[in-house]
Amino acid sequence: MKTSNTIITVLFAILAFAVCLPCMSDDDVAAVNQAKGLSRAFRAATKKALPAVVQIKNSNNIEMPAIGSGVIIEPSGIVLTNNHVTVDETALYVQLTDGRIYKVVQTRTDPYTDLAVLQIKPEEKLPSAKLGDSDLMDIGDWVLAIGAPFSLDQSVSAGIISAKDRSIEEMPRTTMIQTDAAINPGNSGGPLINLDGEVIGITSAIYTTKGSYEGVSFAVPSNTARWASAELLRYGKVRRSYLGVGTAPVPPQTIRAMGIPIRPAVRISRFLPNSPAEKSGLKLNDIILEYNGQPVKTAADIQRLVEQTPAGTVGKIMIYRKGGQPSPLMMVQVKVAAMPDDFLKQAAAEAFQSEELGFSAIDLHNQLADQIKVAPYSGIYIMDVSPNSPAMRAGLRKGFVIQACNGVKIRSVKEFISLLENVDIERGVMLTILVNGRVTSVLLQM
Repeated sequence: MKTSNTIITVLFAILAFAVCLPCMSDDDVAAVNQAKGLSRAFRAATKKALPAVVQIKNSNNIEMPAIGSGVIIEPSGIVLTNNHVTVDETALYVQLTDGRIYKVVQTRTDPYTDLAVLQIKPEEKLPSAKLGDSDLMDIGDWVLAIGAPFSLDQSVSAGIISAKDRSIEEMPRTTMIQTDAAINPGNSGGPLINLDGEVIGITSAIYTTKGSYEGVSFAVPSNTARWASAELLRYGKVRRSYLGVGTAPVPPQTIRAMGIPIRPAVRISRFLPNSPAEKSGLKLNDIILEYNGQPVKTAADIQRLVEQTPAGTVGKIMIYRKGGQPSPLMMVQVKVAAMPDDFLKQAAAEAFQSEELGFSAIDLHNQLADQIKVAPYSGIYIMDVSPNSPAMRAGLRKGFVIQACNGVKIRSVKEFISLLENVDIERGVMLTILVNGRVTSVLLQM
């Protein structure tokens, strides 16, 4: 009897301890349920998108590692991935989540957005993912990256959008979404999805000092991917429109002094010859505020908005022009044109920039020549000079015009670069410059 009572007492104590141990406050319970809700949201989004995520391989051997990832965007077998995944590969294969492998029968690429579309020929319709609206995403929103990092297929990592509209050197013709979701080699070309399971980006690059993930990753926005992939599928290339202007940022204090609500903007710093912009009513130093109602905060904004405008369409550009009549705020209409095939090379050739020498210069185009009252293409115009640089020590300054190099007259940046290639800059080069209507010479040397 005593033993029985002892057992009952011990059991009661254990039961009381067990009841008290898991006790949580209402706030704790709410927090746990909230976390579980987020977990369920991650699970649902992944379940929706994962069947459309594929591995890209250069072999039909299922054991071979993936060289990248991709996502099926059309059930007929259209796969979206990165251009850099496909470069230098003579044969490409797509492996589905169920293990099936298909040879890629057609590859179309756009290096400027780092995107590619691959065509495979499946026996039946495939699961596909929906391209969402990347413009609706904001900093702090949850996102998931899916792919095959280090060939570990069907891997999912979570993070947030860290920034939008990032410009990175590797992809000068598009802005990027920045995320802290873990992305590693093998993830390239895979989707970045929102909590609705929609693709809002194509993972493309990481910022790293070690060669692997360090918390800063980049994805091509889905709205860019939608436009570029549609162009590739229909025309085999991405058609772009252009204005033909160079722009520079406008400091906030300048905007404030104009009486415009404080906001970033860009200033027209140059015109390319015979471009739509040069033929329009735009002028040097006009400040661009909007394009077709969309705010223009950076050079990348105006570039992106114009490039995706169909050629021949009239774009409406809201500008601020000092002394403009009847108002400094005015709307200028410009008919954008199809970008020539060699435009990007041509645009680069018309601007000189040297960190080593410490200055930048542009061609003396018609509007600029009119403004400073010199003959067009009678030299090159210095845009900027870096402090404590060889150019600064030589006496070069912003606004000077370089007219000759070692006695040889120059008419363009292209000619100037060609002459520099044949001189010993260590020994120095004699530049003839025009300063406020006066011609003088300076020695530029390292």
